[in-house]
Amino acid sequence: SDVRLLLALGSSAVDFLVTEDIKLRKRAERSHLGESVLSVLNMLDLLKLSFEGNEVSLPYVLDKKAYQIDKRDPLFESLRNDYSGFDRWFDKCCNEHRDCWVLEIGNEMAGLIVRNDETHDEANTIHPGPKILKICTFKIQDKYRGENFGELILKQVLWFAQKNKYDLAYLTVFPKHEGLIDLLEQYGFQRTKVLNDAEIVLEKIFIKGDLPDSDGA
Repeated sequence: SDVRLLLALGSSAVDFLVTEDIKLRKRAERSHLGESVLSVLNMLDLLKLSFEGNEVSLPYVLDKKAYQIDKRDPLFESLRNDYSGFDRWFDKCCNEHRDCWVLEIGNEMAGLIVRNDETHDEANTIHPGPKILKICTFKIQDKYRGENFGELILKQVLWFAQKNKYDLAYLTVFPKHEGLIDLLEQYGFQRTKVLNDAEIVLEKIFIKGDLPDSDGA
């Protein structure tokens, strides 16, 4: 049954295969069909992005510049443990007026994403650009995990990238962050390589234009 499904996909008899079968999705990746095999959540997001308005406004998620964020916040403690020289790097982000999304619960910073536009030469990703969004930092405070806040701020990334016609989004993650890796893979990010410091590179390609006609979907 799996082979027949993948054969239909590979021969362009259909455009997408939607399945929660993890083994089938891995088999599709080995057959170089992984980009066309989506989970239910991936497909729902694709449909929303294609048919809903362009405005992206999610609860609790605020646009800020790096210089507007207090780096003494407790959220930064584990980032400093993972990355030597983090403070110097974040100072650089402040000087460059780097764009961020802040997840704010009450008056507390519960999560943070720092983002940057890169060319393919800068990103050195497996998938080509030319318009690439790098997720430089993705952090949710420990006490807010399990409340779907990571999923919420990730949707901000995906909707922003789709709305602004990015070709690719990517980030690097240490293997110990299994929960984040699992979340990213649920939303279509794929592991493409491992860097010298053991960080995993995860990349997600974005579909441009309208969805295919219903006869082919």
